[in-house]
Amino acid sequence: MEYKTPQLNLLKNLTVALLLLTSVPVFAQYTEERQHDTTTENGWSKLGSGIKKEDLFLGVDYGITINPSSNPVDLGLIGGYRFNDKVSAGVNLNYLLYGKLGFTKYESGFGGGIFARAFLGNVVFFHAQANYMNLVQIQNFQRVRESSPIFLVGGGYKRGGFSIDNSSYSYVSILFQANYKIETSPYFIPVILKGGFIF
Repeated sequence: MEYKTPQLNLLKNLTVALLLLTSVPVFAQYTEERQHDTTTENGWSKLGSGIKKEDLFLGVDYGITINPSSNPVDLGLIGGYRFNDKVSAGVNLNYLLYGKLGFTKYESGFGGGIFARAFLGNVVFFHAQANYMNLVQIQNFQRVRESSPIFLVGGGYKRGGFSIDNSSYSYVSILFQANYKIETSPYFIPVILKGGFIF
């Protein structure tokens, strides 16, 4: 009989939620574009199935937590697609530099994941993210490097973007690690403050 860990079930559930979150606007965009000519002067009307070049985006972000012993630093590179003014999704690469109780020095972690954002109005957004990170753990007083899932949910505020001639924007967000365990998390507390820029 197959045994599924709670972390694996949570990862599957979050992945399904992200897919559902993005499926409706994708279908709506595809239906709308079937009714209009999407040819552009550069011939970049479609990259496949109605995807438009101008809706692709890249970005960077920086995150910290409030930690009485040390502040973990989370550097990220993100890329994705803007389905419309309300929903975007993509992938991320992350590098962590962190310290925890029991650590004698800062440790590094790295990994990646997927994310989705749903905008409520023009400035407020909901954010969900599933990461898979390679981290150093302390087991029996030994340093052991293991891969661990990290699920982040929360919201934020954006400034700028989504105008006719400018889709770039900056943002700040507060995220909560949904599967937090102090023994395995790189964060001392499960609340992460992030800021970034999309261009």
